[in-house]
Amino acid sequence: MAGWANYGYCAAYSRYYRGLTPYPITTPEGMPLAWCLADPKLGEPKFTEELFAHARELGAQVRNH
Repeated sequence: MAGWANYGYCAAYSRYYRGLTPYPITTPEGMPLAWCLADPKLGEPKFTEELFAHARELGAQVRNH
């Protein structure tokens, strides 16, 4: 992960960490449809649309809320 990992802040634990943040797209039952690892400094809005588009390309029936 050299070159990809970065420092980010986790509000749930009130601390900084080094690494990548996993972002999964799942069904309401919990079945994974798509996922990615991202730089924690990017934040969710930066790549969410691309991740949903990728899931749709794979044939997943996903809606963006």
